[in-house]
Amino acid sequence: MIILALLYMSLLSLLLFINTEEKQIRILGESHNVVAYDYTNNTNKCLEKHNNFVKIGNKHIFTGIKWECVEFVRRFLLLKKGIIFSQIDYAYQLWYNFENIRFITFTNSKLSFQRVSKEFYFDNIFNTGDILVWEPNENLQYGHTAVIVGTTDYKNGYYMIAEQNWEEWNGKDYSRIINIYTEPFLLGIIKIVNT
Repeated sequence: MIILALLYMSLLSLLLFINTEEKQIRILGESHNVVAYDYTNNTNKCLEKHNNFVKIGNKHIFTGIKWECVEFVRRFLLLKKGIIFSQIDYAYQLWYNFENIRFITFTNSKLSFQRVSKEFYFDNIFNTGDILVWEPNENLQYGHTAVIVGTTDYKNGYYMIAEQNWEEWNGKDYSRIINIYTEPFLLGIIKIVNT
């Protein structure tokens, strides 16, 4: 009887532990039917480092490490634009290693990818899927990346963005609205252009 009670308590504590761990990975929001997650706990410690794959046809395509910001951008572009870029270790590499990154399209569209820095924002209107890249800083050790999902006032630089491993979206279909002219640490935007 004592052994059975101990076994029951062990099983119960295991279930509570699993339940607690599952609650640590939260859904932040959803934009254009692509879900964004948060993988951290209150200590900002990563809870898992597993690869994520998306099935397209009969292929499983690697989108990145669950649930990093880069993984969300790769998954968003794959599902919404039929595009994926080669694996990078850190978000800031999208900007600094741009020349070495391969962009692969799974559609018949002819696309080009242009790096647009702040001094040229006024010459551009950015669209859904264009990629924002932040530089590393004291809060973002490896930089950050997100995608544009809409605009509220493009003439004055206000865009809605979607990102993963950031803040709650509070029921919106975007994470936040930023001003690209004043957003701290924003290196630039990678524009996807139909050619």
